[in-house]
Amino acid sequence: MGIALQDYEENKIVKHEYTRVKPLEDRTKHITTSNVAAGLVWSVFRPDIEINRIIEQIKQKIPKFDFNKYGYRHILWQETDPNIITRLTFLFKDKKVYIADGHHRAASAAEYRKIKMEENNDNKNLNAPWQFLLSYVASDDQIRILPYNRVIRRLKDGMEDFLRKLEEIYYVKKVKTAFNPNRKNQTALCIKGKWYNLETKEKTFDSRRDSLDVSILQDKVLGPILRIINIRSDDNIFFVGGLQDPNSMEEYTTKKGNDVFFNLYPVDIKDLESIADSGGVMPPKSTWFDPKLLSGLVLHDLSED
Repeated sequence: MGIALQDYEENKIVKHEYTRVKPLEDRTKHITTSNVAAGLVWSVFRPDIEINRIIEQIKQKIPKFDFNKYGYRHILWQETDPNIITRLTFLFKDKKVYIADGHHRAASAAEYRKIKMEENNDNKNLNAPWQFLLSYVASDDQIRILPYNRVIRRLKDGMEDFLRKLEEIYYVKKVKTAFNPNRKNQTALCIKGKWYNLETKEKTFDSRRDSLDVSILQDKVLGPILRIINIRSDDNIFFVGGLQDPNSMEEYTTKKGNDVFFNLYPVDIKDLESIADSGGVMPPKSTWFDPKLLSGLVLHDLSED
């Protein structure tokens, strides 16, 4: 569906991440060169009985596409009934929408809109295709978030020193087998094939953002202990999203030659929405929305002809 970019400018489409200059420039160049939006912005809204009812009604029809790719079944329905479209438009009119995945795609579409408005001398044609953001919008109770885990290539000060420093932040307990954390503020740590259960000592936090396991890890461990300040550019860290098998995680510290794997509990969508509502920003690489939507399956022609 298309969401009005005017709502994006007025923060009715709510953001929770900063965009970076280089990726934004690249995506803006792509969209201005092709005059086509090829990547969906994945957004969510708080559950609405009537919207969900209409969506389920649409899904009873024969889909436009139905195929398997990359281990997932992809199904696309096209709704052309003007009455249903009008009804959904009305229901979404005052609905707040949260960007889940696609901040750079959304920001580049907004940049393209500004360019077109300048070219058209502030043309107020609100129906021009470049006034809309190509989006996949889902009810927040119908999505799945997987953890975005962290891998440290090298422990510069050694394992024992690292564990000792971790004990200032977590209750650290060595365990026999690989595992996934089953609750917030529990982290599974693997160091060279050895597993540890980390339980956060701190129980009260200044903000919802500070309570996230990715925030605790960044604020208390990656920066102060491992001296990884900019996690986007530091070569000593990389990210593994969507992996659910802890035994495969262990291989990153054994077969693949890294020192540490942090297996995090997934961020709750309610935390994301609350942080976004307060104007807060999530740490980079906080959420892995699954499955990933295919780029290029749906194209949005931005030309006016």
